Amino acid sequence: MSHQDLLDRYMDAWNRKAVADVLKLMDPQASYHDAFWGETCSGSDLVRYFDISFSEDTCWYEQDGELISTPTGFIFQYLAFDRQNPGKRKLLYRGAEVVTLEDGIITGISDFYCDPDPVQLLEVATYIEKRRSKSDVAQLGMSAKTAGYIKRRLAELGENTSAFLDPSLSVRQLADRVGCTVSHLHKVLEEGENTSFGQFLNDYRVRYAASILAEGSGDTINIGLIASNSGFRQIDEFEESFQTTFGMSAEQYSVQALQQRDCQRVDDSKETA
Repeated sequence: MSHQDLLDRYMDAWNRKAVADVLKLMDPQASYHDAFWGETCSGSDLVRYFDISFSEDTCWYEQDGELISTPTGFIFQYLAFDRQNPGKRKLLYRGAEVVTLEDGIITGISDFYCDPDPVQLLEVATYIEKRRSKSDVAQLGMSAKTAGYIKRRLAELGENTSAFLDPSLSVRQLADRVGCTVSHLHKVLEEGENTSFGQFLNDYRVRYAASILAEGSGDTINIGLIASNSGFRQIDEFEESFQTTFGMSAEQYSVQALQQRDCQRVDDSKETA
């Protein structure tokens, strides 16, 4: 297969967001280097890496100019268009990829988002290959891009669903809802949010309970029912988590919220008098 035929298949698979077809063109232990993030992902972790990349990628790519041969493969430049408005052909940016081959199989790809002068591309390719081994390895496919995706999905679930209020919710179920592995979810929570799965859920649930308490009338508040509706199986666990988060009991929070509303009503009446 010629270099051009290989590139045509690669770009077609990429534009179709077909992870399996992209990987068919690559060695099982091939690496993908993202120069923007300064990260490298390789081997079996590429499946998850590409899955997440494709889920967020809104571009359509086209080759720009002729291939440039290198001692270990080739370089191609590309144009990135907005695929959501194909009729307008809106160019978003230009870039280039350095492709390393062995026996006609891709063993490495380095992608960078810039538009260097063509005569400089060979020097850029040499530099990238030297830097590849020194880049940060995306452990278990956990790149900054992956972590950002998981954080956004957690935020979306918290805003748009009641998933976190399910008392039977397991870490496996949440990982499936997010679209990531359990290990990735733990890593984001522990290293990115400085919390555990259980603490993350409890914090969300007591804040949800606090929003209900803030709207209550005080004398009609049923703390046990609110705790249950917020996803807690045990009232003791709810009270302990609430105290830890707000520095007061749920009952005290409810009284304080009622007093604040009464004060606000007095102030509002004074302003309208």
